[in-house]
Amino acid sequence: MKKLINILVFVIFLILLLSYQIALSEENTNINLNLNKFHKDNLLADLPTDFPPITITTLNNPSSGKVFLANYGTGYGFYIIILDSSGAVYKYKNIPLPALDFKMHSNGLLSYPQIITGNPQLGSAEVIWKIIDSSFNDIDSIVCGNGFMADLHEFHILPNGNYLLMSYYELPIDMSKVIPGGIPNARVVHSLIQELDANKNVIFQWKAQDYIPITDAYINFLGQMIVPSHINALELDYDGNLLVSSRQLSEITKINRNTGEIIWRLGGKKNQFTFIDENEENAPNYFSMMHCIRRLPNGNIILFDNGNQHKPPYSRAVEYELDEVNKTAKLVWEWRHTPDIFSASMASVQRLDSGETLIGWGGPLKSGEPSITEINKDGEVTFELSLPDGTTNYRAYKYQLDKCKLIASVIQRELFDGDERTFNDKDKITNVRVVIETIKSIWVYNRINVERYDCPPLNPRFSNKAPLVFPYRWVITPMDVLQFKGDFYFKLDHIKGLWDFKKAKIYYRDTAGSGEFKLLPSTYNPETNELKVNITKFGEFIIGIPEEVTIPPIPLLVAPRDKEKINNKIPVRIEWSPLGYCTASHLLIADDINFENIIVDTNTKLCYYIFYNYNSDKTYYWKVQTQNEAGYSEWSAIRSFIPVNPFIQISYPNGGEIFYKDSSFIIRWQKNLLPNEYVKILLLHNNDIIAIIKDSLLSATGAFKWKVSNTYESDSNYRIKIININNEDIASISDGFFAIKDGITSVEDDYKSNNLIQNLLSYPNPAQGNVSIEFSLTRGTDVIINIYDIAGKLVTELENNYLNEGLHSYLWKTDGLASGRYICKIKALNTILLLNISIEK
Repeated sequence: MKKLINILVFVIFLILLLSYQIALSEENTNINLNLNKFHKDNLLADLPTDFPPITITTLNNPSSGKVFLANYGTGYGFYIIILDSSGAVYKYKNIPLPALDFKMHSNGLLSYPQIITGNPQLGSAEVIWKIIDSSFNDIDSIVCGNGFMADLHEFHILPNGNYLLMSYYELPIDMSKVIPGGIPNARVVHSLIQELDANKNVIFQWKAQDYIPITDAYINFLGQMIVPSHINALELDYDGNLLVSSRQLSEITKINRNTGEIIWRLGGKKNQFTFIDENEENAPNYFSMMHCIRRLPNGNIILFDNGNQHKPPYSRAVEYELDEVNKTAKLVWEWRHTPDIFSASMASVQRLDSGETLIGWGGPLKSGEPSITEINKDGEVTFELSLPDGTTNYRAYKYQLDKCKLIASVIQRELFDGDERTFNDKDKITNVRVVIETIKSIWVYNRINVERYDCPPLNPRFSNKAPLVFPYRWVITPMDVLQFKGDFYFKLDHIKGLWDFKKAKIYYRDTAGSGEFKLLPSTYNPETNELKVNITKFGEFIIGIPEEVTIPPIPLLVAPRDKEKINNKIPVRIEWSPLGYCTASHLLIADDINFENIIVDTNTKLCYYIFYNYNSDKTYYWKVQTQNEAGYSEWSAIRSFIPVNPFIQISYPNGGEIFYKDSSFIIRWQKNLLPNEYVKILLLHNNDIIAIIKDSLLSATGAFKWKVSNTYESDSNYRIKIININNEDIASISDGFFAIKDGITSVEDDYKSNNLIQNLLSYPNPAQGNVSIEFSLTRGTDVIINIYDIAGKLVTELENNYLNEGLHSYLWKTDGLASGRYICKIKALNTILLLNISIEK
């Protein structure tokens, strides 16, 4: 009786404890998770007052799952939001700044970017990627390595436990050396891709600037800020390489993830593919300024075509069948909204497992246009929602929250030597069978349990380069088994995607969720579509393809430039760009070119080194090699640098030049000032200061475009002086005198009233080589540009075509021409301008 009372007391205690835990859990859920289970009819009354209103405009049997979005815009708070399939708010979290890319990864974890600094309105921001679970609990944070800040556009947790992310970084650039009319003191925003291993070390870094010329972009090269690639999406392909979407290139690029080399380029100026069954009115840019490249399980690619270059512009979701050998891209599916929607930026497309397609329209959108649309296999809209005017979402996704749930669990009992058992039971399919060689048990009632999960493992670790892991796993657990040896067969019928099963291997670790996976000898049978592995231990099993590892390419050197004179008031930052897969770098610094007296000999996982202990006015030499499991790369080229006192040295003009009034020329100088030090540029006549050309200039390139005023006296006794504003003792004056003369540009009287052409200039003038000719049109028109010699004979025709309104630049190549005076004649309707150009060779 006493025993029964004790049992009852214990049961009552458990019930009370469980009730308390449930109550506590619900309380925590309401406070921390914002789990909203209210009916959507009275939903708005239960949401925060700054929550963005969501309007469901179409609900017609959509697919199951939860919709992920993050609002972006003004007028409301910022939230990461999960909706149920009917559009009711399922869960949300308030965040300080817009998250934009809120998604679920193949392992069931979620992520969003936490903005640190930057301006999303300009298309980028520096972020920390927050990894959370489905209850919105913080799990981890990921940032870029090598001193770069992560960008908000893309982030993947790969099935092998690595991280794929990207960065934008800004550098000074003299665009006048890249394209005629370019700003000499411009800024360029480059794109960078990084893969981090599970320990957050950079093992792959790819800079667009190392592989793709700036001029491949569809941008205004004459602006102050140049954004040549603007990578916005990354996708790990089934062969282990990367698909990259670069908005400003209107191009999908495939990159070798082992070497960094470009495999192919689809779209854009350097397109290598022939398009089939496409809309020819969009040629040659069949898709443009696109987003969200994804590889489908059938091998096709799908992307969101923003369509900025379509005439007229419109947006669509589009699917191509690629022949990567013969370089063809066949349009097999597209979907346009009725009426058309044009989304100039952002947006996403996702093919769901059930065959439906979810489209996030990005923005900005017109009033009343949908933010998210789901369509079925027949192209019919099954779900559509709108956000308030001025509010948009970067991407939209749909997931099964329980995607990593247990798919099947099957137990086989009373196993003996020689048994063959299959771990399938009616609708519980693990696709695993075993042939037992030997088994020893505590007693006859032994058991083996096989659990199948259709998602990758959590926290995978590998001793060397992680394999290409399939997003599937099995947990095999023995009960009452002392010793075992046998063959397990993993049937691959349920595995989706174009994986190369012939290269696939089985990996194993003792404990699910922790520990290091080991590669097991395994063989693939194409007739049965099974992987066979002989095991003596149980635990967690996955399938992977061992990644190729080759010796890295020779790294590229970034800074200092060869023979550069470094400011001796600050440490020297030595930087290089590793290529391909590498795990470390080896840097040598010496004070002799033969590296007999080595000052620094270091191995580092970074791609830069801060050098402190140097002597001024001494030449140092440096070189780098990178390494991975396959060995060391060859050494890079050798560069040298000299730490010296801060200086400015004018290189142009420096004596003998002729500048014409109302024409522009580029003043250039060498310097090693601190990055935040400004200079002042003065004009001297007979060594007296007569004008301030620029009172304060921060120029990282040491260049400034100067338009010569027509108020200056025509004379030959001019010089330039440049002064460091912070320290006027650091200054430079042109070594010799240059001349300023009257310009010779004229407009024919009969056409003076029709001023279609403005801001005509040429530089340099006089020229010893090629000449840049630049002008603006006040509206689009037909334009003819001819160059004549002094006798009136046509030398060359630079243009004879329709030109749009705006700035235009041409490069006149003077190779083979004699010194002398030439006339550039530009005609646009009734406007004619004549420009005299002197060639002095």
